Amino acid sequence: MNIKNLKNDFFGGLISSLVALPLTLACGVLLFKGLHDLEMYGINAAIYTAIIGTFISAFIGNHHLQISGPRVATTLILSSFLLEIFTRLQSYENIYNLNELLIVFMILTVLLMGVFQLIFAYFNLGKLIKFLPSSVKMGVSTTIGLIIIFKQFPIIFNYQGDDLFQEFITNPLTIITNQTTLLFIAICIFIVLLLFKKNIVTSKIRMIVPLLAPILGGVVFYLFINKNPSDFIIGKINITLPSFELYFNTFTQNFSIVNENILEIIIAAFVLALMGSLSSLLSISVLEDKQKVRSTNPSIELKGQAFGNIISAFFAGMPSAGSEARGLSNYNSGGRTFISVIFHALFLIVFVFFLDEYIALIPQIVLSSLLVHTGIVMILPLIKLSSNMSITCLRTKTKNMNECLKDIFQTVLVVIVMLIAEEMANLTIAIITGFAMASLLFIYEMMSNTNYNIILGNKHHSRRVRTKKVMTFLKNKGKCVKIIELEGAIFFGTADFLRTLVSDINKDTSYIILDFRKVSEVDITGAEKIKLCTKENSNIEFTFSHIRKGDDTYQALCAVGLIGVDGLPWFENTDLALEKVENKLLEQFTEVEEEKGKTLNIDSLNFTKNLSKEEQDILLIYMISKEYKEKDELFTKGMKSDELFFLRKGTVSIMLEQSFVKGVKDKLSKIRRITFSTGVVIGEMAFFEDNLHSVDALANEDVSVYILSRHNLDLLSKEHPILGRKIMYSFCSHLSNRLREVTSEIQVLERWS
Repeated sequence: MNIKNLKNDFFGGLISSLVALPLTLACGVLLFKGLHDLEMYGINAAIYTAIIGTFISAFIGNHHLQISGPRVATTLILSSFLLEIFTRLQSYENIYNLNELLIVFMILTVLLMGVFQLIFAYFNLGKLIKFLPSSVKMGVSTTIGLIIIFKQFPIIFNYQGDDLFQEFITNPLTIITNQTTLLFIAICIFIVLLLFKKNIVTSKIRMIVPLLAPILGGVVFYLFINKNPSDFIIGKINITLPSFELYFNTFTQNFSIVNENILEIIIAAFVLALMGSLSSLLSISVLEDKQKVRSTNPSIELKGQAFGNIISAFFAGMPSAGSEARGLSNYNSGGRTFISVIFHALFLIVFVFFLDEYIALIPQIVLSSLLVHTGIVMILPLIKLSSNMSITCLRTKTKNMNECLKDIFQTVLVVIVMLIAEEMANLTIAIITGFAMASLLFIYEMMSNTNYNIILGNKHHSRRVRTKKVMTFLKNKGKCVKIIELEGAIFFGTADFLRTLVSDINKDTSYIILDFRKVSEVDITGAEKIKLCTKENSNIEFTFSHIRKGDDTYQALCAVGLIGVDGLPWFENTDLALEKVENKLLEQFTEVEEEKGKTLNIDSLNFTKNLSKEEQDILLIYMISKEYKEKDELFTKGMKSDELFFLRKGTVSIMLEQSFVKGVKDKLSKIRRITFSTGVVIGEMAFFEDNLHSVDALANEDVSVYILSRHNLDLLSKEHPILGRKIMYSFCSHLSNRLREVTSEIQVLERWS
């Protein structure tokens, strides 16, 4: 490490610690708000959490610039939970020290929060947490932001009564005019914080604005508050080590009480773990965007946060989570290595333990203003979304305004439900209710937007090359074959939509292929619904495609008995499934059933039917007959193409090499590209290009062919020019039909995909 990096890390740690200190103190004051005997202990818990969380995240976390500490959202959740527990415990008898027992509840909750985060990390749930629906994240954030703001009004207006809003409605002018100084201080802080969001000042000044705002508020406070300023400041801070023996004894003495409330503790810990994990992963995402890097394993970060909270709990700390404000202030001030995070923690120790007399002079209005600003920041995304969506809808002049503003309606609905739940129960229940409400809306949205593609069998055919008569039949009768392309996650809702879809097309359908190519997940409920669908439509033969043995889809369908022993047929790709279904359809109509086991003469070949008997006999003179055994190769990749093969008996597949390990060229497998049926010609493309074969031709069974060599074709054209021209016209017609069919297939597939 060079001196320049050390200097930058030093200033990064210094500035970020100065930014973090007011926020840490604000969280400490918020923790036990309303419990006057414990309010100062909240600062004690916040300080230990900020120091321990920073150290642990520096050594265990996923990002070397991640700085953890108390977050306003998690603090409010824990505060709401502890206040409810405190109210409940007051009705208990024989509690020697209620405050100590309340701290035990906090320790257990934070400890379990860390355990839940370890579980999230072990099962790699961090990737899922990051993809929570926006209505969940925005609704929870807005609700918490509103509650934070409401809780700070009594401090801003210095109101000591029980119902500020009732007083404000009856005597609004009295409330405002009596506290003009505190309001002026709050407004000054908000103006400075506004500069932090706008490009009004230079970047170097803007990165220390979060520090300048409380300093300015403190200066204004002491200039205008002359009477009893001690009534409005934090007061003496006494940071002490917690007594492990004291809290353990309190726990054992009140074990029965703790056990009675264990469910509430578990629920609160789970909600805190979810919110803390989300905050930490979001913080890392912001830092990575700044550094233009991307991490791959969020589980490492969750482990760091988990151990930070577990250790913090043993110091009677509060929940810790990654903070983008702390991390960005460190980065913008020059911090580039984890040493800057260590400096951050060391500076916090210096400030708290050596400058505690000055910290005690910080006005509470300053901390409340910071909390109000935090609350406003949390509700701004919903306000911006509402504004942008409203403007967009008005500009586009859409007829369906409800559909246009759907996201806003859903998010606002989540917020309203959460506020009602918070009023009726507590914030923990409100957040769980919000998650449940948003999840139901998300599921409903998925179900309402489910739109499976249906491909008709008369428009899309398998890659098997058949005679003209058979292809004409499939175009006329293939409508009874349908391919349904499933997409996304298949669960009870989307699978139920499939049931409705199949029921609607039941009358004119004999075969259905369910294509799982675009399916991301199939749960047991979805598999059961598909099974029910097959039973309800017993007149239809179902086939499954794009299923590989051992994958999640295979296991889900096997679990309910859809495939496997005595189950329905399944294939690894849709083309094979479609070929089998076409074969079944052809077997129902004997007049077009493909010849099986028979050897065709030259007059029965698809290519030579338009020739006269005399011309067929002449052509036969220039051909040779040859037999191939099953799995013999008619030609291989790289061979010179000097022969045309007219298939008299059996089927031949064109095989193509494909890498089955991405990026490893020497690990190749051969996959079927196309299959030729009896009566068609093979090898014409490379033959007329006078090129090498690019694929292999493999006999699927015992095969008989007529072979026309290039030399004999040239000789026939010289000796029988009219017949030669007829043969070339037949080849042109054949290739033109093939091109027309491929073009039609591409058009269908474009609409399909």
